[in-house]
Amino acid sequence: MPPHELQEVNLEDEDPSPRSVVVTPEAEQELLSAFLESVYMEWADRPSPSLGSQTPRHAMGTADGRAKVAALIGSLERDDPAARRTGKSGYEYNRLRAHVGL
Repeated sequence: MPPHELQEVNLEDEDPSPRSVVVTPEAEQELLSAFLESVYMEWADRPSPSLGSQTPRHAMGTADGRAKVAALIGSLERDDPAARRTGKSGYEYNRLRAHVGL
């Protein structure tokens, strides 16, 4: 059975044997990147308390808003969750900058 497929488990068994899933470092990096991509693309169009309840994309309409969005993205990049976990950035933050118009 390929390592990415799980065996069937009968939940009616009194003591099902524990299962473990092994994820390669490459697969982990891909999963983290895909997750961050979806979260950040959605973030661009959600109201943010840091931007006075404007979306990052909407806040780009003023110089002050652009500066705040740039600072927020910089903060996301510095605190990259994938980098903390794997030592490598999990996302190309310039994609997010381009997405919002920076």
